[in-house]
Amino acid sequence: MSHPSPEDADPEFERGPVRVIFGERRGGYPDGNSLLVTGERETLLIDPALGLRRNPEALPEIHRILLSHCHEDHTASLSLFPDTPVHLHTLDRPGLDSLDAMLAIYGYGEPIESDFRRVLVERFHYAPRPDAQPYTDGDVFDAGGVRVRVHHAPGHTRGHCCLMVEWDEA
Repeated sequence: MSHPSPEDADPEFERGPVRVIFGERRGGYPDGNSLLVTGERETLLIDPALGLRRNPEALPEIHRILLSHCHEDHTASLSLFPDTPVHLHTLDRPGLDSLDAMLAIYGYGEPIESDFRRVLVERFHYAPRPDAQPYTDGDVFDAGGVRVRVHHAPGHTRGHCCLMVEWDEA
């Protein structure tokens, strides 16, 4: 049985209230994938990756953004939503205060840090979001008939989380 190549695959996948928006090469780095979770009251966007920049006007109204962790490929389109509430784990939350704080997450020294600083701004469109709100393990975001439950899974970053989408089946 042959499998479609990433180039032949649909740019989106939908199941119930969840829609995956694939980045180029099915979301391989640096592009990433994003999730739209549509409830009765809110539409949540999980991990606004670079692919959203291709056609942001095609997105529905986004009421809340959830980040699984604070890395450049998961925040690359965050600046498209300057007035939308943003949430991420309390241990990764400082990475959105400033570019210096984001770089501190990585812990690079020179000469890597100055080059990566440019990459974060020019390629990944880093823009601080000091208004981001922290969440913790076990928190639940209820969009109306659809919930996103936070499971803290540190390792990739201190605040990395698995975001489990649950919904009421009809």
